[in-house]
Amino acid sequence: MTRRITPAGFLLAVLLFLVLPFATASCDVPADQATAPSRLSLSVTGSDLAASREHLDATGGLALSPAQQTRADLLVRMPRSTQVLALVTAVLLLGGVAPALIRRVRAAAAVAVAAAVAGGVLLTVTAYVTLRQFTMFAHSFLVYGTYLPSVEGRNLDNRVGEVIHTGSGFWLALGTVLALAAANIAVFVRDRKTTHRPAGEAERSPAGPD
Repeated sequence: MTRRITPAGFLLAVLLFLVLPFATASCDVPADQATAPSRLSLSVTGSDLAASREHLDATGGLALSPAQQTRADLLVRMPRSTQVLALVTAVLLLGGVAPALIRRVRAAAAVAVAAAVAGGVLLTVTAYVTLRQFTMFAHSFLVYGTYLPSVEGRNLDNRVGEVIHTGSGFWLALGTVLALAAANIAVFVRDRKTTHRPAGEAERSPAGPD
């Protein structure tokens, strides 16, 4: 059962990583005399990171023209290192289907555990790097925001963390690989106990008639 579930689980983890929001940032800008209420948001999936496809969404009074949108998207472009991390993470998670090709149960379980742990570490590192970059973006936009009358005089530096979050794609993918690691550790331990029985434990044949 585990040999069938493990590759399916890794494929699910890849799908969750690539499709669902991996990291998000959003903030509401109150209205003032010249600008209607607005909202700035930035959300990336794993596929967005791998393809370096970031998009800043500005609505309300801060809605952008096509030319402004192009410049804004350049401002939120993630560094190449993050793109490489996302690609490596996706490839490693895809590699988690390899244990299905290994015939020995313990060897397959060990490879699956290693792939799950490495995948979890890479997911965490990618999320950390992405959120750190989002924080830099947020501080940059705060500099521009200080010129808006509606936020003039407010100290917003200590509120940057309130608008930046890890997305459901990260948590669900991480939970999936951790569950796969736990399941395969259980298989490894159970198979080891079955294989290495005490030497003195011998099956007794039933006594025959005298």
